[in-house]
Amino acid sequence: MKTHRSDVLIIGAGPAGAHLASLLGRAGLTVILLDKNPAGEAGAQWVNGIPLWVFEQAGLDKPGPDEVHGAGARFTLIDPTHQARVSILAPFLLDIDMREFGARLLRTAESSPNVQVFHEILIQSFDIDTHGRPQRAYSQNDCFQAELFVDVSGLAAVVRKNTPFLKELCPGVEPTDLCRAAQEVRHINNPLGALEFLEIQKAQSGEILSWVGIAGGFSLLRVQISQDLKTIAFLTGTRALFGVPSGAKLIQNFVAKNPWVGDKIFGGQRAIPLRFPYGNLIAPGVALVGDSACQVYSAHGSGIGMGLLAAKQLAVTVIEAAHRGQDLGSLTALWPYAYEFHKQYGALLAVSDLSRRFSQTLSPYEVHQMIAGGMMTEGVLKSSLLQQQPEVALGELPQQIRGLFTAPGLAVRLGLLFAKVPKILWAARQYPEQPDLQKVIAYERRLLKWL
Repeated sequence: MKTHRSDVLIIGAGPAGAHLASLLGRAGLTVILLDKNPAGEAGAQWVNGIPLWVFEQAGLDKPGPDEVHGAGARFTLIDPTHQARVSILAPFLLDIDMREFGARLLRTAESSPNVQVFHEILIQSFDIDTHGRPQRAYSQNDCFQAELFVDVSGLAAVVRKNTPFLKELCPGVEPTDLCRAAQEVRHINNPLGALEFLEIQKAQSGEILSWVGIAGGFSLLRVQISQDLKTIAFLTGTRALFGVPSGAKLIQNFVAKNPWVGDKIFGGQRAIPLRFPYGNLIAPGVALVGDSACQVYSAHGSGIGMGLLAAKQLAVTVIEAAHRGQDLGSLTALWPYAYEFHKQYGALLAVSDLSRRFSQTLSPYEVHQMIAGGMMTEGVLKSSLLQQQPEVALGELPQQIRGLFTAPGLAVRLGLLFAKVPKILWAARQYPEQPDLQKVIAYERRLLKWL
């Protein structure tokens, strides 16, 4: 068995893992980046929407033309009865071909002489010392030794589930808190059929049509016909509940009813955790990034952007620790990562999770009431797509108030929801600046109390 040594071992070579490896390698740290998939298949292999601000804040160049599948389209949200809608222009949102974007980040990482990339490596076990800290990771033929083990392996959570400390304090996400998402790009066989569909929907080619609540609370069917009428893109998501069709099934149903839709060009599916981030993002010798940390904007199940932001924050923390000559895996060295991430994004993601939990309880008629009554305004929709905190727009307030009067039952429920927000914002500010396990546990319990 061959032994490989590095400062940092990163498990998961998707966009977040590759970006982290690149940043650390560029700073002079030795990095090994592993993925269980073959070369060219690491990470998401489909189209994903990412707000423009994420790229700048994550320290990334804007995607090139070959990486952008769509940009600046009109986004229309439609209720499940097909009777109410709200539309905005979304120049702030890019639909990214994650195959090209991920490949570019991986090439950047591989260009560093300090970064080694291994594909088709499945970690099977770890050596854990008497303090619960990983020392070595083993695949079938190789041993990997590092000061810091970074888990970017998604729901598999390869490191988290094998670290006693994190296994106890970071419970797995329940099936009821999983989103079964799917994305596909398909050929259009009959452009006249696509035009007829658009005419029925009172939409234009290039416009994003997004039906919400179509398969129960927290479900989505998003459709976009390209401007040249050659392709159609789907994005779907549903909760992992018995009797609820998966996101992939929603696509299949649409295709079966619309014979003008042709064969699949590319796409994929995966389960996404719907939860605010774990309080414990670190343990001795370990850091969590992305889905393994539940760093997801769960209001609509988006994790790519948050994973990139977390990778940047962890890189800053580890590089500073290296410059100070610290043990990279010590809690003292890693704590600024957990603190800064929760300080910057903890409140945002907790409120997002509150919104997600509420949306799961909505009936189709209540979704209709929110959109038709004007409670779901252009400003609220924009904030959600931007993955930012909703702000009260004075110009939209009269419209929202009128909508609340037309649906008193829903108004009461929304009032109870909004009453929780200040408490969540307060609780989210209580993350300890210095290592303190009991305070982290209290922090997470306070948030759970108000969600």
